[in-house]
Amino acid sequence: MRDWQALVRDGSIERRKSSENEISGLIKRADLYLADSKEKGISLELRYQAAYESGRIWCDIALRAAGYRAKTSGHHESVISALAEIIGPDARKPALILDKARKIRHTLMYGGEFGLITKKNVSELILTVTGVKKLMLDWLRERKSQFT
Repeated sequence: MRDWQALVRDGSIERRKSSENEISGLIKRADLYLADSKEKGISLELRYQAAYESGRIWCDIALRAAGYRAKTSGHHESVISALAEIIGPDARKPALILDKARKIRHTLMYGGEFGLITKKNVSELILTVTGVKKLMLDWLRERKSQFT
């Protein structure tokens, strides 16, 4: 994960106002991916990727609701790195887990390897993402009520 100040300094994130429609759409998309990750009829790899995508979108929601956006290549790493800075220390461990999932997802997508994901991997990631969702909804209600 990258340091918040480094993200700002090198231009990986920039100030950009968000809207209720944008946040609402991102929440719907994150919920859809989380639901897909629980579907038993699809492969473990796709379920893992869906859980990861939901978690990444929740991180993006934090960034967007705080008035920033990721703007460079490597935006997955940028939004995950920003989570704990925006939400606070309770988000540090989930952000580390999501960062590890980011690397695994990259291997799944681009590494050509198969069979890396177990039911336990999927269940643990779903549990982490569900926790991030709760943290985010609580944070939005407390600090950014215009988006809830």
